[in-house]
Amino acid sequence: MESIKGSYQMMCCATNGGWSAMAASQGMSLTALQNRVYARKGQEITVSRAIAMQKASGTTYFAEAVAHESGGLFIKLPTVDAMSAEDIQEQFIEMLEKAGEFAAEWRRATADNEVCKREKRQLGNLATDLCQHVQEILHTTFKLFCKQDA
Repeated sequence: MESIKGSYQMMCCATNGGWSAMAASQGMSLTALQNRVYARKGQEITVSRAIAMQKASGTTYFAEAVAHESGGLFIKLPTVDAMSAEDIQEQFIEMLEKAGEFAAEWRRATADNEVCKREKRQLGNLATDLCQHVQEILHTTFKLFCKQDA
């Protein structure tokens, strides 16, 4: 995700029925939606509208774009329903596998003392995946074992 405006466009495309369906879900015409997305004549998408568009599209594109623009990373937390300590232990094993993949790719990418665009993208994707996995473990652990927060 590169930009806030790009997130609007991607949410419209991701909506079943595309831009027209997104416009209808927001109670506006297609032209009105396009004017806001492309900031024509001073029109723009408000934060509350962007969140509504995100819900309508069933994506996290807006949250990802805001996190990226803020120098951060959006991590969607898992739903914790029927998980156990054994499931968390399995998540740790998966996390270690992901850390191994990340380390191996880092070695390959830096072997020639230069990281190209493709390698940079691959390292970024692996790092994001690893960070997300760590947060999932924490979230699941806290949901299962922090009874005072329930």
